[in-house]
Amino acid sequence: MTKSQIVKNMRLHPVAMTELDKYLTTTIFTSPHSTNFELVQPSSVCWRFDTIDQFLAEYPRSLEALYQRASGLYEIEIVNSYEGLEVFSQVTVRAPDRDTIERIFELIEACRKVSTIVLKTQPDRKAPPLPKPTGKSKQTSSPKTNRRDRKRPCRNTLRPLRPLR
Repeated sequence: MTKSQIVKNMRLHPVAMTELDKYLTTTIFTSPHSTNFELVQPSSVCWRFDTIDQFLAEYPRSLEALYQRASGLYEIEIVNSYEGLEVFSQVTVRAPDRDTIERIFELIEACRKVSTIVLKTQPDRKAPPLPKPTGKSKQTSSPKTNRRDRKRPCRNTLRPLRPLR
């Protein structure tokens, strides 16, 4: 059985990620199992780590991260990502019983307060009011605008990265 949930405005805090990993490796993943620890740095460089310690050392400075452990009937995947001005974590847990899945989600929910991130948006700018019609139909010519005065979109804007898979 599998449960997957997207938790908006949340990126697991490094301490929460450490505690969750400690719980998982002492209860479910005690024998050899497969792991995948990846992150994307602000410079858009993607790293894949061999150990959890390497991953956790770089995790606080990452833009996006993938934490994955799997063994037989059990699997957990946490993808921290962002899209535009929204930060979110997608958590997927697979286990043979509902209690195990719910316990892991309870641990993540307990970390929500310290893991919540809300990016600031730009304040709404109101358009200037339109002039009231005077009843006269006058056609006016608009002054020509200089090409340098036109606003162009910034070419160097940071685009959202695809979630790691």
